[in-house]
Amino acid sequence: MHEEHHFDLIFADLQLEDMGGYTLCSLVRRQEKARNTPIILICLQIAGSIERAKESGASAILLRPIESVQLIETIGGFLDMQMVRNRRVMLTAKVLIRTAEQEFFCLSHDISTTGILVKSGCRLEIGKRLICRFTLPGSHRIETEAEVARYVDSSGNETLYGMKFIDLPLPDSRAIDAYVASLDTTTAETAPHPLYIPPQHTSPKEESPGTINAAINP
Repeated sequence: MHEEHHFDLIFADLQLEDMGGYTLCSLVRRQEKARNTPIILICLQIAGSIERAKESGASAILLRPIESVQLIETIGGFLDMQMVRNRRVMLTAKVLIRTAEQEFFCLSHDISTTGILVKSGCRLEIGKRLICRFTLPGSHRIETEAEVARYVDSSGNETLYGMKFIDLPLPDSRAIDAYVASLDTTTAETAPHPLYIPPQHTSPKEESPGTINAAINP
């Protein structure tokens, strides 16, 4: 399911009937494009469960019973990090666009880890798959598949095209992350890995909300 929808956050219980959170986390971490996806596991306040949760590669661990405020703050923190990753910064670079029918150069306008905005005089259809190649400042060369997601008519005969990256390799994603962070002073700090958060109270009335998969489209 994650391969199809590319969730921005996975929230699961360590103990599940069909597939435990430990197994789920391990499977997700094996996928190169999903290694940075935040995973929050909840477990009982038992030594064996806590150790198993830590070994799973989860980004954060919450213990039962869960405080509602604590849950919201934890999820919100990771989603804020995701918004930072999607933040765009200016980038002026020569971009090679290659499709089955043509090959041409254009200039980039801005970039994020999810896509790039370019200005071109060549017409491209929404949904068109293509290969784009460009070099980040610092000589990191990127060549990846992308899809035309939107366009905005600009001045003259040129049009701005928003291109969404498809299966961007992890080294390229990290390079773009670093470039965005170097220009964006509002970048949030990365959460520790894993983050252990003990419950504030031990009232048995608080129940876990179960398993939630949260997805936010980039």
